[in-house]
Amino acid sequence: MTDYLSDMECENSDEECESSDEEYEFIMWWNIENYLYCWQKHEKFSSPLFTATSMENTKWCLYLFPAGKNNENENYIACYLNRMRNNGPEKIKVKFVLEILGSDGSVLTEKYSAKCAFDKRICLGLERIY
Repeated sequence: MTDYLSDMECENSDEECESSDEEYEFIMWWNIENYLYCWQKHEKFSSPLFTATSMENTKWCLYLFPAGKNNENENYIACYLNRMRNNGPEKIKVKFVLEILGSDGSVLTEKYSAKCAFDKRICLGLERIY
């Protein structure tokens, strides 16, 4: 079983994307209040939409499944980075880190992605981040 969505292309080849090879850092914090009460099976929470101006104004959001995305993963937290449809390039390469922080700000877990090509309206994440 893979942690990545099957419709996602990760960088294993020299496939060209319309974005440059420049590297940018963008941090999105999403604070969820009363998280302990979010254990509905397969319920999806969406973060506020955010725009990465340094990445050709692409729009993104996070999807969180506190009790897993499906029955097989119901004892795990799933988290996905979703690229929204917008006027940016058809594909953009992104390498990202998903972290879950405790209420005191400490890192409970962090997962790194490979550099992946995000087409418009594609999401990539981990079925078992924590």
